[in-house]
Amino acid sequence: MERYSQIVRLGIGKGSKPVIAHKKIDYFPFLNNKGEFTRDVFYMYSVATYQELHVNTPGYADGSIKCMFLGSEEDKFHIVIYW
Repeated sequence: MERYSQIVRLGIGKGSKPVIAHKKIDYFPFLNNKGEFTRDVFYMYSVATYQELHVNTPGYADGSIKCMFLGSEEDKFHIVIYW
């Protein structure tokens, strides 16, 4: 199974276990990054699904960028809307 972190390249460097690029992961507040490697990244379905989330983005300190994660663990397809 391919993980979201593998698709958007949240890692720094090459290999099967790249280190998480913490500057990038801030754009995805629905992901759990408890660890230092991209294999440690998981969706936070129980707390982030269908919730308005604030995106921690440099240059937008007022919280004006938000997103909503749509999908459940059983779904094959997930959607994130940013505004």
